[in-house]
Amino acid sequence: MLLNTAEKYANNVAIVYGEQKITFANLVDRVTMLSAGFKSIGMQTGDCVAIFMSNRPEFIESFYAISCNNAIALTLNPLYKADELIAYLMQTDAKFIISDSAGIQTCRQAVGKINKKIQIIVLGDTANNEISYEELLTTHISMNTTNHPLYRGEVVYQYSSGSTGQAKCIVRTQQHLLEDVNIYVNSINMSSDDVTVGIVPLNHLYGFELCVLAPICSGSKLILLEPSNLAETGKELPIVSRMNRVFELIESEKVTILPGNQIIYQGMIDSDLRHANALDFLRFCFSAGSFLPQHIFEGFKRQFGLYIRQLYGSTETGVITINLHEDVDNSSYGTPLNNVNVKVIDENANPITEQYGEVLVKSPSVTQGYLKLSELNSKVFKDGWFHTGDLGMLDRENNLFLSGRKVKFISTGGYKVDPLEVEKAIKTYYKVKEVIVFGVPNTIEDEVIKAVVTLKEDCEKNEILAHCRSLVADYKLPKIIEFRDELPRDNMGKILKKHLMDSYQPNELLSQSLASKELNAEELQHIIKTILIDACNIGNTIIELNRPFGEYGLNSINVFDMKDRIEKKFNITFSPILFWNYPTIESMSAYLADIIQESN
Repeated sequence: MLLNTAEKYANNVAIVYGEQKITFANLVDRVTMLSAGFKSIGMQTGDCVAIFMSNRPEFIESFYAISCNNAIALTLNPLYKADELIAYLMQTDAKFIISDSAGIQTCRQAVGKINKKIQIIVLGDTANNEISYEELLTTHISMNTTNHPLYRGEVVYQYSSGSTGQAKCIVRTQQHLLEDVNIYVNSINMSSDDVTVGIVPLNHLYGFELCVLAPICSGSKLILLEPSNLAETGKELPIVSRMNRVFELIESEKVTILPGNQIIYQGMIDSDLRHANALDFLRFCFSAGSFLPQHIFEGFKRQFGLYIRQLYGSTETGVITINLHEDVDNSSYGTPLNNVNVKVIDENANPITEQYGEVLVKSPSVTQGYLKLSELNSKVFKDGWFHTGDLGMLDRENNLFLSGRKVKFISTGGYKVDPLEVEKAIKTYYKVKEVIVFGVPNTIEDEVIKAVVTLKEDCEKNEILAHCRSLVADYKLPKIIEFRDELPRDNMGKILKKHLMDSYQPNELLSQSLASKELNAEELQHIIKTILIDACNIGNTIIELNRPFGEYGLNSINVFDMKDRIEKKFNITFSPILFWNYPTIESMSAYLADIIQESN
């Protein structure tokens, strides 16, 4: 696919990354040299190669170079912790791992604990026995770049949220990917004139298909948002703090396709109205990953005159439906795309219309199955149909509507979290007796993670969080931990999870409005400090009044939790972008003092 596109559009720009512009001819040259470099260090057909890095051109180069060697690319979330990384590397029998500087310490920790040889390839400075990515690009081995027949073996491994406390590894071939990307490109009439902006993670199916595969397939340009880090910690700034840069890229590069999510679109709505004309070239704004709240859909249409179109897909299938109607109904995910068949069945496996049931999908892009899970494969892949586990309905016009899942995941900050995975992590702490984990709503109709815990002995919330930090990514940590003497059960001994969920009430202290109360600077600073500690799960950390919030771990996920708490506490409307306009406790308290005084 890449070679065919490069023949047609050799001098067209393929990737823009900050000041860097890579043409299709440049990209083929780099992929060819990198593929030769991989071959020179022993990469063979069928080897699994993990890609553990953030959005950058090297992610795309690595994928195509791995594919050229008929090896298997394992795309991993760069937010994973070492123990998570170990599990995925072991299950896939990875032979190599490619990391950038942001993930290299986690990578080294994981590989150091594995009792097998995994070669680390690093973008940047190397340590003992590691290989430089840049040096591999200087390798010159004769490679056939004119005739690459379609490889029938496995080409990519991607993980999706599991329903058993462990994520599942989806296996896909080149044929699956080609079918998938052609379905998407043809459905939206994507051409070499289009420009896609890459903000969503490339490791996830959504970003992988729309940003790694589709621009190459169509010969069009991809704009990657370059990172911007806090100088003091090296941590990347959250996307909600970089909306001005996002608007600049969309306007200057004349972006036509924007794959986003509810956090990105809410951030755009909260931005300065002077950006209202920056989106003039946009043809499509897509949202995927979780249901788009109605107020975001309406606010975006009102502010920018554009519809956000919901896209439904899965790692197992690729894109299934997109709402491409001229008049968009936000509750609908649109009709199945070309060559994609969808049906809904009842509990007896009978097809139904205009009733909710389980959604089944059949298409040439559906995966051949999960890695090393033959029993599960036999249950969810039947007679050519994939049983998604999603609950939905098809109306008379074949529009798809979704109502949830047979197995409940927690949608938090654009990620799907399996509550069983979090429960397993918490249960391994020696002071914990029982735990149940679920999602509770916040103000943007997303969820935050709550854990209800019974104990064997006295324990503090921070102990549990400290224990879990080494086991799961930060976005999977519970924001709320409630201790109880016992969990509610029915007469058969089953835990009444719904009872716990229905009994959830926002913290009374946070619900109490302080807008009418006169607060001095010290009181305001104490309140913000308390909210920061709770939202970022930072326990007994010493908090400095002039230290930026980002250094304490404020990111695109927990920023909405902190926003939620401040709004409830002071009975005000509050944009998350203000955390970067007033980035310290001292500056934020001064701002809030003015707002409270005005409201009074």
